[in-house]
Amino acid sequence: MIILFGWNKNAERLGEVCTAYCYDCQKEVPWEVGRVTEWVSFFAVPTIPFKREHFIFCGKCGDDFELSKKEFKNVHSIMCHSDAIDHTSVKDALFKTIEQKQLAEKSEIQMRWIKANLAREEHLKTLREERE
Repeated sequence: MIILFGWNKNAERLGEVCTAYCYDCQKEVPWEVGRVTEWVSFFAVPTIPFKREHFIFCGKCGDDFELSKKEFKNVHSIMCHSDAIDHTSVKDALFKTIEQKQLAEKSEIQMRWIKANLAREEHLKTLREERE
């Protein structure tokens, strides 16, 4: 008897989590949570989930970061009770980590430019809100 087995990867989007600044896109964008599951398959049918990883990724450029099990549980529990994690401590902690990862490879000059650009955008946003 011949038994065919192998591994498959299955990626799925679990939903939009919040809107936050992406340093690659250089603007506020929606961020989403996703899951990648590796399966052991028999006769090309996924049978046993072998490994699961959860990610948060930019909805525009796709820049992604793996979430720890604890981070995913926090995000998932909030998503089950509401549409997004905006205005929660979970978002603040999560995006502090993402900011550090996105800016880790930037030079000092790039960092100054990014921070100056952010400050300018915030100032323009404030002016627009005052006009309305």
